[in-house]
Amino acid sequence: VSVVTFIITMLITRVFIISVGIALIMFLLFMLYIYILNGITYEKIDNQLILFLNLLENFSTTTDDIVSIFQESSQYLSYPLNKYCEEFVTESKMTGNVRIAFSNFEDKIENERLKDIIRNIEISSRNDANYKEVLGKSKDVIKGYFESKENKRSIKRSGQMDICISAIMGLIVILVMNNLIPNLKYDLINTTIGNIILTYWMFVIVICVSNFIVLQKN
Repeated sequence: VSVVTFIITMLITRVFIISVGIALIMFLLFMLYIYILNGITYEKIDNQLILFLNLLENFSTTTDDIVSIFQESSQYLSYPLNKYCEEFVTESKMTGNVRIAFSNFEDKIENERLKDIIRNIEISSRNDANYKEVLGKSKDVIKGYFESKENKRSIKRSGQMDICISAIMGLIVILVMNNLIPNLKYDLINTTIGNIILTYWMFVIVICVSNFIVLQKN
């Protein structure tokens, strides 16, 4: 995407620094898009963690077979968590190696809280299989995590709002200048001062998008 953007911009403007800047902006926007998609998946799992733990705890009262517990629980979960559970059950039954199936389950997911849950359950399955105690502790950890997450979310939204306001103000300045100054587009592309102004604007956009990505990632 960045290379194509650079080539097209270079053909239009014939200004190297502008082409590099726009290509960099497109790259950052693409990264932001990826982070947003990953964030959506992360949130879908987060929103099911308490339900997941409750289901595991309920079904663990009727059997200590962890594969059966996951199989029953998966029926009441939504994508993508149900898919991960179903894959774990299928692999466990096909290979007979629950420990490897747990390891593969853990490798597939990026959600750190879910990783911890799976890791603790796997350890419990190799020892006394006291799932109720493990799941109870996990629920306490998740509840604390949600409280901390809500505080961080408020800070993140505030930061992203400030960035959006800055970007909108910059756009308004450009539109006003375009109406006040004749041949603005030509001057920006074909004069040294115009190139400096464009470079500065692109630098500001890069900083804004980069900060937005950092906030989105955290």
